[in-house]
Amino acid sequence: MLRIYGKPVEIHEKYYEVPYQEYRADGTLKQDGTEDFSSQRLKTLKKKYVWTWNGEKRNKGGHRWFECQELVTFNGSTKELKTVLGIKYPDAKLIELR
Repeated sequence: MLRIYGKPVEIHEKYYEVPYQEYRADGTLKQDGTEDFSSQRLKTLKKKYVWTWNGEKRNKGGHRWFECQELVTFNGSTKELKTVLGIKYPDAKLIELR
């Protein structure tokens, strides 16, 4: 199970309500909703920048030129995340999480 979280919707006295999308292992959307987090628990979620390479663009030195697409906040495995990102960025020849 992989959940990708968005930005907090409402800030309560000591809790944040955060929207999420939950995905199956094959990368298809299972459900979406919101989840409550304390500020301490919210800091434990994994965050990675998504970098993609289109298969052609190179810098002056001939190395691949990656483009930063977004910052993803998630829980689950990075393998599952790459599956979902492969669907989201179908033209990318290579996806890296940094």
